[in-house]
Amino acid sequence: ELAKVQGEKGVVVFADVEHVIMKSDRSLVECFKMFDLIHVLTTDHETVSRITKEVIEDFASENIVYVELRTTPKRNEAKGMTKRSYMEAVIDGLRSVDTVDVSFIPSDFNREKSSKAFSNNDNGSTRRCIFVRLLLSIDRRESTAAAMDTVQLALELRTLGVVGIDLSGNPLVGNWDTFLQPLLFAKDEGLPVTLHCGEVRNRKEEVQAMLDFLPQRIGHAIFFEEQQWKQLKQSRIPVEICLTSNILTECVISINNHHFDDLYKSKHPIALCTDDTGVFSTSLSHEYRLAASAFGLSEMDLYELGKNSIEYVFADEAVKKCLREVFYAAKPKLMLQHCQERKLYQVKAQCSKSIQPTMVANRTARQQQQEEMENMHNQLQELNAQTEQLQLEKWRTTISRMVTRRPPSTTSTTARYYQHDHCRVPPNQESIP
Repeated sequence: ELAKVQGEKGVVVFADVEHVIMKSDRSLVECFKMFDLIHVLTTDHETVSRITKEVIEDFASENIVYVELRTTPKRNEAKGMTKRSYMEAVIDGLRSVDTVDVSFIPSDFNREKSSKAFSNNDNGSTRRCIFVRLLLSIDRRESTAAAMDTVQLALELRTLGVVGIDLSGNPLVGNWDTFLQPLLFAKDEGLPVTLHCGEVRNRKEEVQAMLDFLPQRIGHAIFFEEQQWKQLKQSRIPVEICLTSNILTECVISINNHHFDDLYKSKHPIALCTDDTGVFSTSLSHEYRLAASAFGLSEMDLYELGKNSIEYVFADEAVKKCLREVFYAAKPKLMLQHCQERKLYQVKAQCSKSIQPTMVANRTARQQQQEEMENMHNQLQELNAQTEQLQLEKWRTTISRMVTRRPPSTTSTTARYYQHDHCRVPPNQESIP
């Protein structure tokens, strides 16, 4: 829709970009073509504000309570856009959200009010609330001076919800040394840093330099040497995990080979993220469902995964405390549901156990009955033979006629009955509800 609107304005030719937009299974290279297109489309303040508003409303509709929104400040002299005016448009977009209360200015934060909003939003009695914080991204195509401008802008906008710096963009371009000084400056000023790291192969030196930099978080962390992987685990640097993104871009062979499993089992700090909901057609809810189905996580596992991620956000302690309270308030309800499901499972299991001996007993009784009937059948055959021999001696002719028209005994009928009964195997206990 946005591309069509911008096409009417002459910003792009929609027919030339339609195939990029409509393609769902994008490779890594195609994803960055999509990012390039997004950069082209977001060239005026109105569009930037609109996208910001819609993104936050989408997140809020999933019952998400905290978002760190990454955005790359852009210049467009033709439209009178500077990096600062771009960010002002983003902030205007946050202010324009009308479906949910947005808390993005630290000085306006009211923990008691926000806690009530979060705890009551299930029944609709209180308006929903969402915390939004901003990360300013340094594009890998930028120069050192441009990167420094972004860091400086982030420092100036800390009172308007900017909490950190991100290094992102096409991993096939740019050099780590270009961004080192701006990133060191950010760290020195107390601004947390997260780095997209290890997205592509053959970047051993860059990955090592990023690990040695000790950022507050790392994104993706896919292509690491064995020693670098050990270093990551020893450092306890939290990793932003983007399952769908990594699968669609074929950075991992399959979900079963994803390094989430290794990090999760080793209790390394991790947080599930979307990377980009539009580019990868995903949502945070989908990422949690994917993790649950692929790695066998229960609802309580997902709860703990989400709760633990609070400790890795870049917001201040007051916000973290509120988020913890949100999770603690939700736990009793989840525990009750978990206990009910567990009790139901135990009842089903007990029913299965009680049914199984009954079926065995019934099967044993039939076997005993069959043996008794077979014995009776054998005895009857012997008795018939003896009687037949006796009558043959006394009334040979008469008995001969009787034998030729002797009605069948219960032997054949009994045999058919046993054959039929023997085929009535008990139902598979797994199918018993």
